This record gives sequence, C-alpha cells and structure tokens, in this order.
Amino acid sequence: MEVLSGQPSVVGKGAVEFRVRPYATIFLDGNRLGETPLTPIEAPAGLYTVKVVNAELGKTVTRSIQVSAGQTTLVAVNLFKE
Repeated sequence: MEVLSGQPSVVGKGAVEFRVRPYATIFLDGNRLGETPLTPIEAPAGLYTVKVVNAELGKTVTRSIQVSAGQTTLVAVNLFKE
C-alpha cells in the first residue's frame, strides 16, 4: 500500500453474508466464525477463502470470495447438493 503525506492508505470494508443449508461451521481464512445461522460479518475489501464444514454430513466446501468495499458478498451453499 502506498503512503501519502504520512497518512496510511485506507482499505474500504464490505460485508459477507452466509446462507447455508442445512447448517455448517464457517471458517474465513482459517478463522472459525461459528455455526450458521450467522449475522453478516464485516471484512476489509480483498480476497478470502471460505470453508463450510458439516461433520454430520461429512461435507466440506471451500470457496474463494472477493469482498468489495461498500458491498455485501453472499456465500450460498446447499450441502445437500454438494
């Protein structure tokens, strides 16, 4: 990041919303966020890896997402169809 006039660059923030069926534990860049349903989370703009885990079904789904400043990124996963 470029620094101008002694001021650090500011990265905008966006939101990430998770819609998962039936339910799962959510990880964002390896950090456990909790089990769905989750309220949307705020994250700095950038690329992230989302991991959706349901041990009962034996399913793990990993997706890359792009969070854009001022926008909500939807992560929708139906584990019955994965």
